[in-house]
Amino acid sequence: MVEVGYTPLTKTVGIDTDAIIEPKPLAEWTAVEKSSSQSNSKGRNAIFITVGESEFKRISTCKTSKEA
Repeated sequence: MVEVGYTPLTKTVGIDTDAIIEPKPLAEWTAVEKSSSQSNSKGRNAIFITVGESEFKRISTCKTSKEA
């Protein structure tokens, strides 16, 4: 997932026109979803700890390690 960007997990609640999309609770995440989320976090952390302060300010708002 790091290669294509992280997308917050959501689920659809309701039926047809009354359906809404809401964040998926952590308790409902699959092993694959947890692994993908952790991979993105590890990638971002690896980048953050290797750059200087000015570069950190520029990339700290990136949502994926690929953006940084």
